[in-house]
Amino acid sequence: MMISLFGYAALLLLISAAALFVLDRLIKMGSRGGDADVTLNGIFYTGLTLTLVFVTVTVIAFTGAFALLGYFLLALAAVLAAAFFWRVRRLAADRALMGEIIAQEERVVRETARRDPGNAAAWTRLAELSDKKGDTRRAVEYMRKACEIEPTHMNSRKLKSLEQSAAAPARDL
Repeated sequence: MMISLFGYAALLLLISAAALFVLDRLIKMGSRGGDADVTLNGIFYTGLTLTLVFVTVTVIAFTGAFALLGYFLLALAAVLAAAFFWRVRRLAADRALMGEIIAQEERVVRETARRDPGNAAAWTRLAELSDKKGDTRRAVEYMRKACEIEPTHMNSRKLKSLEQSAAAPARDL
């Protein structure tokens, strides 16, 4: 059974729409401060994959070997699922590593602040680390302590910013 001309045109339209969607997401990722090389690599590999899919579907559609199309789509789905889970795992590992780095730095800075309670830089850094971890109340406490020790304009601005973010309602992402 051969695909009709309209069916083939609909298939090409669907593939083109998917390609435009993926390219749009990659371009938006690059414009939001993402790495330009990652965006270019993503566009290249997306184009390569879509070209491979287009050529394979074209050959299969014109030869009528639809069993091959099923195997090809199954393999493509498996590769995409593996790539998705690999990326999720990598992002989770990166997040865990960043959490460990922040915890280690916080231990060192907390020890510095304990040994020298008059060190405003240590209290400021503790406030920054607590804010990174999402503990805004503790960050405000640390920043207040830094402002008591060293009441500079920059410290008071940071304290005001932290107080505003602590007073703002939490948003679900």
